[in-house]
Amino acid sequence: MQHHLEAQEFLSDLLQSMQELPYEAGQLRELFSQTSDTSPASLEAVAQTISRGQGIAARVLSMANSAYYGLQSEVSSVSRAVAVLGMKEVRNLVLSLSISDVTASRKLPRQFALADYWVHQVSVGEAARLIARHAMEAGEQVDPDTLYTAGLLHDLGKLFIAAFRPLTWAAIRNMRERDGLSDVQAEDRYWGVDHAVIAAHVLSYWNLPEALTEPISWHHQPHLAASHKRGAAILYTADALLHSRQDGGIALSDNASALLRRFVRDAQRFEQQLDSRLDAEHIRALVSHLL
Repeated sequence: MQHHLEAQEFLSDLLQSMQELPYEAGQLRELFSQTSDTSPASLEAVAQTISRGQGIAARVLSMANSAYYGLQSEVSSVSRAVAVLGMKEVRNLVLSLSISDVTASRKLPRQFALADYWVHQVSVGEAARLIARHAMEAGEQVDPDTLYTAGLLHDLGKLFIAAFRPLTWAAIRNMRERDGLSDVQAEDRYWGVDHAVIAAHVLSYWNLPEALTEPISWHHQPHLAASHKRGAAILYTADALLHSRQDGGIALSDNASALLRRFVRDAQRFEQQLDSRLDAEHIRALVSHLL
């Protein structure tokens, strides 16, 4: 019970800490609204919203000019970055930088590998977007760009636990290793809240859309999602696929394998495309800006 109370206090403190974002209240929600498929907002309006964040515009430009995007000419303004990369891609850069800024002033546990964390986040985003594109070819109604964003943020709760409750993170890690548990199992046993719920809690506080928060909240149990079950299933599959690749080639679960077959009809083409998107140098070209 003591740890359950600790979880409630953590969630409350965490939301207070979100005031450290380099944005005024509601700016992230405004950015999501402006970059939706039905928004009439101009490229310049989106650029102006981004530029209101303290120092964020310069960092967006730095990331836009990184080798990750491989642009042929230098991008010198936010509006040009929005035009070249697309509204949703620049939105992802802003979200990533925002989260990086929130945790930058916190001392992470020595065992928390921040570079590996971001490599996994970006990689799951790439995989989720690619699975979604194949799913569309198979007739599924999904938004690849939103699922990339979900992949980029799906383990946000892990980072927040490590940054804001390092002793709790260490205790959960020790329990996981001692008892042979998954991260979710250890978190739930320790204080009754897992990292997926924590991430969705923060994103909901920012008033971001359910198309993003629901897949993140249920990316370990997609069948329990109240809405956006397809998005949750794709994110679950992408996460499982990356864990399989990054953890020594462990086999996918039967459920993840079945979902991958459902969403991807041309497995050979998918694997070739995924190998290209997950090239180590390609991923680290973006991650280097988040450390």
